[in-house]
Amino acid sequence: MILLCVSDVHQGLQAAIRKELLGCCWQRCKVHFMSNILSSVPSKEKSLVAEKVKQIWNQPDVVTARTYARQVIDEYHEKYTKAMECLENGLEDSIQFYAISEIDKRKISSTNLLDG
Repeated sequence: MILLCVSDVHQGLQAAIRKELLGCCWQRCKVHFMSNILSSVPSKEKSLVAEKVKQIWNQPDVVTARTYARQVIDEYHEKYTKAMECLENGLEDSIQFYAISEIDKRKISSTNLLDG
């Protein structure tokens, strides 16, 4: 049984997963999501913001991840509004792995071995 499917936000892929993989949870690829978030952050600040965002997915549970994400969003919202809106809008799609205890969260980033 497939518990989790990771992909980018392509609507067709999401529809196919919902239709064909009943009971499977869909998660947004964290690598592509990070790229979307950082696309509106200046180059000199990308590594700092990326490190903060990565910590969301390293939290011990979903409640702590949401709380930490809120802190990051609040901290950077004025400076990087577009990036933080992207994070806020896609957050839930990127933290679905927390609902599945059998999954090693360190290994859920991308289905592309070149991305991970």
